[in-house]
Amino acid sequence: MKIQEVKAYFEKLCVENHVKLIVPIRENARLRTTLGRVKFSYDAFNGVYFPTAVEFSAAHLKDSDTEVIDTITHEFVHYYLLIIDPTEKHGHDAMFKALSKELGCIPHATKKIEPKDDHQEKYSIYCSKCGKLVSTRTRACKITKFPEFYCSKCCDAELKIVQNY
Repeated sequence: MKIQEVKAYFEKLCVENHVKLIVPIRENARLRTTLGRVKFSYDAFNGVYFPTAVEFSAAHLKDSDTEVIDTITHEFVHYYLLIIDPTEKHGHDAMFKALSKELGCIPHATKKIEPKDDHQEKYSIYCSKCGKLVSTRTRACKITKFPEFYCSKCCDAELKIVQNY
């Protein structure tokens, strides 16, 4: 789904729920595990929260339209609650869950991300006595550079470092 379509759907939700859209809706390529978010600030003088932007993960916008629409609706609920009740940070409270259910979106904060099949840790660390896998590392660290200073918890033995690629 393109960001223009996301904006159009978000604006449609605003019109249907009698709320004015006062912030930009953006695509954020840096969001990896967060599917979308409503950015906001706090005005300490007046004691209110106010939205500053609504952002969606660029990677998530490539998912199915059904998933993206659910995320748009989810973020709209956050936005709506900030507009109608600016004195509270609602998060995923009872009001949020009730409105999410009413609008037909899933009131959860996360989506299960499937691990990549081709991903392999660069270093595997084994106990030299029993051969048990003690740990893995994605990059070089003190343990992989100086294994002689460390020992396994299982047998209190030296560590054997295997570089996988």
